[in-house]
Amino acid sequence: MKVMLVGVQDMEFTTQDGGVIDGVKLHYLETAEGVSGHKTSSKYVARNVFNSFGVNLKSLVECLGTEVDVEYNSYGKMVGLYLGEKEKKAV
Repeated sequence: MKVMLVGVQDMEFTTQDGGVIDGVKLHYLETAEGVSGHKTSSKYVARNVFNSFGVNLKSLVECLGTEVDVEYNSYGKMVGLYLGEKEKKAV
């Protein structure tokens, strides 16, 4: 699914109940049925899943404002992130 990447948020913190949040939140624009223009969305990706994409944060930040391709499994979890034809990476 093609989306316009507009934000990257590196996240690492401990929750009030002692849990650890470690991952990356991607902010993007996408088309949606019933929406004129674009819908804004964000998706949190756990660090281990993000690392499996083979994409580093710096190269992702350099892609801000460009179209990237994301892949979801049947549960709606992001399982692939494609910055370009040469950088195709998926789980």
